[in-house]
Amino acid sequence: MFLPFPPPVLMRWLELKIPPLLWWLICVGLMWLLAQFWPLYHFSPTFTIWRIALAAGFILIALLIGLAAVWRFRQAATTVHPMQLQRSTSLVQDGIFRYSRNPMYLAMLLGLAGVACWLAVLSVWLGLPLFLLLIQQYQIKPEERWMASRFGAEYQQYRQQVRRWI
Repeated sequence: MFLPFPPPVLMRWLELKIPPLLWWLICVGLMWLLAQFWPLYHFSPTFTIWRIALAAGFILIALLIGLAAVWRFRQAATTVHPMQLQRSTSLVQDGIFRYSRNPMYLAMLLGLAGVACWLAVLSVWLGLPLFLLLIQQYQIKPEERWMASRFGAEYQQYRQQVRRWI
């Protein structure tokens, strides 16, 4: 008999249990391990300056997006803590949130792209879809269910107008 992996019970149990930053660090660690033990393709050392510039660019953009999102949450006097949804006081829909419903997670994904560029190994790029799957399943989907119950029609309208990522 075929059992889906991970089992649905485990999937529900993990929702909102592991902080997004820890998921990010797990992916960075796996990316580093892939670079060390399964370096599928090393990029040429002649591209070193471009690799560093590209990595720095991704990380800078990630920081700007992440800081803009946190700043907007602070302005709205609502929590930035992803594990304490009940402390949310308002639905932030302006600023960076006009373009993405999840700019903080988008920033984390772009940060992983910076790490991947820095490591300069093709196989490490597998960390990005892994992070995307983990954060969507265990953080974003539960957050969306909670926001729909907390903010109702206002959230549904926002959800129709603004994409999850970009």
